[in-house]
Amino acid sequence: MGGSSSAGSDGSTIAGSLDLGAHARLDTHTTSQVPGGRRTGWGSLIRICNSPLGPANFRVAPLRNCIVPDYIRERWALVGRESWRAFSLRVSNCGGIGTSTSLVNRRFNQLCNHDPLWKWPCRKYWLVSEDKKVQKNRSWKATFTEYYTDLGRYIHHYAKLKAAWDALKTYLGEHCPRMISSLKAGVQEEDLNAIEERINSKLPDDYRCSLRIHNGQKLVVPGLMGSMALSNHYRSEDLLDVDTAAGGYQRRIGLNQCLPITFCIHTGLSQYLSLADVEGRCRNEIFYQCPDQTTHNPAALDMFVTGTSFSQWFTSYVQHVVSGDYPIIRDQIFRYEHDKDCVATTEEITISVSTSFLPELSSIHPPHYFFTYRIR
Repeated sequence: MGGSSSAGSDGSTIAGSLDLGAHARLDTHTTSQVPGGRRTGWGSLIRICNSPLGPANFRVAPLRNCIVPDYIRERWALVGRESWRAFSLRVSNCGGIGTSTSLVNRRFNQLCNHDPLWKWPCRKYWLVSEDKKVQKNRSWKATFTEYYTDLGRYIHHYAKLKAAWDALKTYLGEHCPRMISSLKAGVQEEDLNAIEERINSKLPDDYRCSLRIHNGQKLVVPGLMGSMALSNHYRSEDLLDVDTAAGGYQRRIGLNQCLPITFCIHTGLSQYLSLADVEGRCRNEIFYQCPDQTTHNPAALDMFVTGTSFSQWFTSYVQHVVSGDYPIIRDQIFRYEHDKDCVATTEEITISVSTSFLPELSSIHPPHYFFTYRIR
């Protein structure tokens, strides 16, 4: 920790900075440098200069009876409780910053260690309820630290994906419980790092986060990602575990740097996750491949895009399932899209129509799109 300062005749700090390493920097000012303020009795004022959980840059206007400029007061008011608490999280995980700041602002250090302030981030980022915290018999701060140490990389993805997985399992437990037994437990960070080294590509953080919660499912029927059945055609897609997916990682022209994340053992159909901006694809896109039948080049592929990211793709699918949009038929999820306008009533008879697109029977070149309908 280093820094510099200059002192006034009364011993107060006129201007200076305290460098707390890569994560934080304190800049100190007195009233001689900030004209146009109002006198306050606050011991100090902290101004947070950037977004929550980013590199923690903040400014302190010390000390007793200093004049605080109006623009700093306004900035402090805009920070609000949410940014303040989120900022506290970052400070506590910066290796000794809490102790360092106590040299400048003891009150700030006390707030960082005030346990009730950690309840909100534990609930928001890790979905920790009061009951779960009691079961662990740990403080809110210790609970947050435990989760952050293990899953801190996924702090912006975990809550959304964990909530989706929990909602899906609750729904399946009521409507098709045998599917839950096919889910695999989550993997560890070192396993995912080994996979990245094996395929020489980086996995998206939201996909990694989902694998930490559940590592896909066993190759069984029915598949978690939906089924479709016709008189002479059947499809059921499993959500692949990361080892199986890595075994199907593609480097060939047309599917270069694409990872299969679903697989149908009946049709061989997969949805792929693009790991790079290549061949007209955007990184993180999820798609069905579609051979171009108008060319003699077997590497020429079209795509039916099904998601812009793993998080968007998975959570939107779960929403369709748990809201009842996708019907459960014979303990399987059938991906029929239902439009509420496609309902007609004649006297006491109501007819409802839903439809499903079959990419494995469709093509873009030439244009041929196959749909199946469910009428009831």
